[in-house]
This record gives sequence, C-alpha cells and structure tokens, in this order.
Amino acid sequence: SDLLALLAHDSDAFNRWDAGQRLALGRLLAALQHDGPALLDGAFVHAMRELLRAPGLDPAFKELVLTLPSESHVAEQLDAADPQRIHAVREQMLDELAERLHDDWVWAWEQHAVREGYDPGVQQSGRRALRNLALAMLCRHAVRHQQDVWPGRAFQLVKDATDMTQRLGALQALVSARAPLADAAIARFHATFRGEALAIDKWFSVQ
Repeated sequence: SDLLALLAHDSDAFNRWDAGQRLALGRLLAALQHDGPALLDGAFVHAMRELLRAPGLDPAFKELVLTLPSESHVAEQLDAADPQRIHAVREQMLDELAERLHDDWVWAWEQHAVREGYDPGVQQSGRRALRNLALAMLCRHAVRHQQDVWPGRAFQLVKDATDMTQRLGALQALVSARAPLADAAIARFHATFRGEALAIDKWFSVQ
C-alpha cells in the first residue's frame, strides 16, 4: 500500500518510477517463488491504468513506469535463476497487462499520435515511446485472440513509417507478440535497410 501511494502521489519522478518497478518486481517474484502464473491484483492494475491515463504526466515517464523489469534484473534477485521460467512468467504478466488494460492501450495509441513533422525533441520522442509500448501490447492481445487489425497496422508501419523509431517499434511489437506477420516484417525491414549498418544492427537486436 505504501508503494501504491508513492506511485500515485510522490512529487519525485524517480520515486514514482521506483515504486512502480518494485510493485511489478514483487508480483513477478511471487509467481516465481510459488511456481504459479503471474496473476495481477486489482490494485496493481488500477494503479497502472491511472498512471497511463494521468493527464499531467510526461508520456516518456509513463512508458518507463509501464515497462516491466527486465528478465536479467529479475534473475539478479534470485539465488538460483531459471531463465526459461523467468521468461515465461514475465510473458504471462505482459499478456495479462495487455488483456486487462486493452481499452487503455487503444486510448494511448490514439491520443499520442504524432501528426506534425518529425522532431527529435523530448515531447515527440515521449509520445512515440508510449505509442510503441501501446502498439506492442495491442499486438500481443490481438495474437492471443487471433485478430488481425493491430498486427496489420504494425506491419504497415514497418513498411511506411516516416521515422525509424516507429518503424522499429512496430517491428519489435510483431516479433515480441510472435505475430504471423513477424517474418514478413523482418524480411521487409532487411530489404529496405540492408545497406545501412546501424539499421541492420537494430534489426539483429530486435530478433
């Protein structure tokens, strides 16, 4: 309850981020220790929804808080780490967040579109980061429910996005969700950027 209060109200952004990470980590570790699924309680889901929709918060900050602790960070908390089990539990938690916040991810995708010309500044980059996270969650949800709309939109971005951030975010969303279009997106990206070393570096890292 203290961490939930800090996440909702602390005036220091780092404290809020740290509270969110500790809340997520606690639920991941509980699932690992009890050999069960990563079930999310209503208080945690409500806190994530409130943060995602909070009008006064920077989208870049929201994206950081809503990103789960990495598998390597989870492993560091355990005396004996099982990488496959950690991966499976974290994937379950991502699936549940995608499911229970589905309408909120749709809202985030629609509200944070960048319609003006490309600007590398913090305002646009934060909106792009949160939108990429929303797309990843929506693709994950769509694949689980055998729906085509969001993977189709992601594939269109891989082909036609006007900046690399959106293009890579869409590619990552398809690959992470194991979408049927992922292989075609990987091939399309390579065909477009095979002569650009930095882009191919990113292409490898996504896979």
